[in-house]
Amino acid sequence: MAAIIHRPNLSEAWLASMEHLLLVGGKEINLITVIDSPSFEVLAVRQRLDEFISSRRSNQTWPVSTVANTIFPASLYLPRLGEGAQDHLYRVHKEGDRIRRRFNANKSGTYFDRLTAWPSDKGECNQLERTIRRLGKAANRNPLSSAYEIAVSTPEDDEYQAGDLRIYKPGIDNRTRGFPCLSHISLTSVKGVLHMTATYRNQHFISRAYGNYVGLSRLLGFLAHEAELNPGELVCMATHADAEIRQRRGFGKRAVQALVDSCREIFSDQQAAAVERPVLPALQLTHSLRTQ
Repeated sequence: MAAIIHRPNLSEAWLASMEHLLLVGGKEINLITVIDSPSFEVLAVRQRLDEFISSRRSNQTWPVSTVANTIFPASLYLPRLGEGAQDHLYRVHKEGDRIRRRFNANKSGTYFDRLTAWPSDKGECNQLERTIRRLGKAANRNPLSSAYEIAVSTPEDDEYQAGDLRIYKPGIDNRTRGFPCLSHISLTSVKGVLHMTATYRNQHFISRAYGNYVGLSRLLGFLAHEAELNPGELVCMATHADAEIRQRRGFGKRAVQALVDSCREIFSDQQAAAVERPVLPALQLTHSLRTQ
């Protein structure tokens, strides 16, 4: 009951969370994973997980990159376009939305759909565009400001009052399971650094969690870059965390333990573990971010 995992990069954070889940029987209530530098991962860990998922693929499992793209489709974000990068991202994503929805898993849309086209009574609300404007103006007014969240707000409220990114939509998302497992995202800016906290009502740690971390890290990097801030800490809270130890999916306890042990061996090899890569490489091509 209630555990905190704190690690330097997203690969170590995912692995330590999995190790904890195995120790407590595969499930945990209120598992909080803190990632100091979510912009980086150890690629070898992702590759091991992808191989494991691929060998046992079902209708419910996809590669890490596919899961990450539901939160932030990195290939559509081209910072080299300068001021046009945001518009290009939103436009190309929307053009492909009709095709994506043909697949049963996407019939309710993706998380990025909710972030860029929240279904409000006043029409679609682009929460990301509004948040970037708000972060930029707040930083210019007061670089030490930190609390941006008003929990009772909804995205259609005044743009300088709403402070978090909403996923769950009352009246539409009435299912007890399935989309959306990610409930909302909160942002905090302190001294030119943008931090993110994401809350999941359910988080599946083999088929989803690593991809969730990658997607959220990309989203954090995007928001920070466009608001001229530096990306900071990522915190993910799973009110129900599940290691997915189910024989029917091929995720038997021995197989899952072998996967975790194999990933841990990567970190016993200091040279292999030191090979990190950014989860949003495109940002390396752009201007230096403001520090305060």
